[in-house]
Amino acid sequence: MIKETWNKTFGPRNELDADVYNEAVEQCYQCHEEIEPLNTKDPVIEQWTSPIVPGEPTRWQLLKASALYDAYYARPTFAFLVAGRELCYLKSHSGDADFKNSGTRTLVNALWSILRPGKVRPTSVEVSVDEMDVSEDSADDDAGLATSDYFSAAEG
Repeated sequence: MIKETWNKTFGPRNELDADVYNEAVEQCYQCHEEIEPLNTKDPVIEQWTSPIVPGEPTRWQLLKASALYDAYYARPTFAFLVAGRELCYLKSHSGDADFKNSGTRTLVNALWSILRPGKVRPTSVEVSVDEMDVSEDSADDDAGLATSDYFSAAEG
């Protein structure tokens, strides 16, 4: 149904218009959202359609997005326009089989707010002249250079 909707709007004779394009993407998105499993009472299907974490895509939504991308792999922009949220979720959670190299972890908002660090404030460190390392070796390296000569040489 998604392919028919897209092809009906953008046949070989139709010109590309931004409003028509956006409307076609919206219609394809609605067609994609309406795809549901046939046997919703099956225990496996019930797990697929139930959210694991509130606000996260369900397994069914991820399967639909993956199937859409597979069907339109030659047109990835179209797949991302229709199922971009789910495809980005899949990409961000991809990694090796043990998820050791995945860069993301799912957290609920209450836990995230606890883990967020506060603003880091710079601390000032006071150093007295007695604590500074002013040895003769370091003084010899700078011998003959005035401060103004050093900065003008570094800038030039």
